[in-house]
Amino acid sequence: MDDIKRGGTLLNDKWVSYHDIPCHIVAAWMASRLAHVYQQAWLIESSEHAVAFDGKHTWDLRYGLLFKNYRYPDSDPPKPKQIWNCDVTCKFFSPQSLLKAQQSQITSTRMSSI
Repeated sequence: MDDIKRGGTLLNDKWVSYHDIPCHIVAAWMASRLAHVYQQAWLIESSEHAVAFDGKHTWDLRYGLLFKNYRYPDSDPPKPKQIWNCDVTCKFFSPQSLLKAQQSQITSTRMSSI
């Protein structure tokens, strides 16, 4: 998981920031990685945003945020831990964005390691 702390990955010998990858793709990749660590994890998607959930914590790799003891899109998220330094402010955890996500269809896909 060391590459996660760096905020990106090499793709065809080119450095790509997680912020430059659409959230639905990077969240699915993160949920897959978490499933190998915790035996299962979830990809949680709304029409606006997507995150990975390990059964206890929400991981928003696109913005380098870890919300401990929180499941997206529940109200009142705790202050996130910064995994890597992202210069862009994440708007998807504001009260208005969370309410909009709660009112939309939420898809949760369980991933497990085999």
